[in-house]
Formats: sequence, structure tokens, C-alpha cells
Amino acid sequence: MTEYQDEKTNKDLPQVSDLTASWGLRISDNRGFSGNLNFSYTGEQRITYPQDMQKGGFTVANLSLSQKIADIGKFGDLTLRGEVRNLLDKQYAYVEGYPMPGRSFYLGLRYTY
Repeated sequence: MTEYQDEKTNKDLPQVSDLTASWGLRISDNRGFSGNLNFSYTGEQRITYPQDMQKGGFTVANLSLSQKIADIGKFGDLTLRGEVRNLLDKQYAYVEGYPMPGRSFYLGLRYTY
């Protein structure tokens, strides 16, 4: 989102932070391995419903690793990928009353031709 104020009332949008930031680190060994460590920060939010309050900011980390496990020449290759979302098991919610999932694990196999 790039708009933080209501066009009609010119007031701050409720439950929308004025500050968000993302940063991360990506590594690769040029032999089929890659890894990503990403962080996403959402700043404080003003909540107006059901009561007027200030909600603190939070940072969520995600980690993904992938490794090419087979190169089948002209038929393509296979890559194994694993991901941990919410790596630090942070309890957070973008909207008050709707908590986001805790630490989640994903494993996948990708065929590229």
C-alpha cells in the first residue's frame, strides 16, 4: 500500500501501518544450492475498532533453501526446496483479532525443462 490516508476524511487509515520495510540475504554456490533469509517489518498501527488503541510493530523472518538434485540434460532438472515461514514463531496479526499462522514448514520438488 502506498496510501495511508482516507481520501474523503483525510485521516489515517485504521489498521494500516505508516512504516513497512523488508530486507534479506540471498546466497548461491553456482552448483545448484541457494538460500534466502528474509525479514519483513510492519510498524505500529492505530486500531479504531472495537476500541481506539495503538498496536505495536512486529518483524517476521522467513527462510528458504533449495538444492538441484538431478540434471537430466535436455529433459530438464529437479530441485528440492524447503521453506520455514515465520521462522522465529512470532505471534502477530496484520488485523487485530485475526492472528497469522505460527511457524510453518513447506517442502517441495520442482521439475524444470
